[in-house]
Amino acid sequence: VESLQSHIIPRFQDLAMDASTNVRSSLAKLIGHVAVKVGKNGTLQGQPSLLSTVMELLKDEFADVRLHVVNHTGSICEVLGLEPVQQLLSTLHTLSMDNQWRIRMAVVSQIPILGQQFGTDLFQSKLEGLFLGFLGDS
Repeated sequence: VESLQSHIIPRFQDLAMDASTNVRSSLAKLIGHVAVKVGKNGTLQGQPSLLSTVMELLKDEFADVRLHVVNHTGSICEVLGLEPVQQLLSTLHTLSMDNQWRIRMAVVSQIPILGQQFGTDLFQSKLEGLFLGFLGDS
């Protein structure tokens, strides 16, 4: 875990901005697994943190990058805890209106996981409207 935190995670920010979509997509595929391995302290400490890399990847122009990160949102949020998740929720809300239906579908599939992790209060205040909005998605 220490080698991940000291040697690998600091390189993630550079990889998240790499010109190659394959590099960014590969990073997005594994970032949830890395978050689970390093735990809460490793995801939030230091600059750049794993959270900032996740936020950067969620804004990527390439749809597959965004899709891979969204698919790991549940495990990432479980590690981060409630406070940092507020940033992710606003980004997920934006992604729920993405032009790519696969990204919208991935967002809706993560909502029950997030609701289960953070309870009914968070679900009702932040996620319920988003979830119900998907019922009319076309």
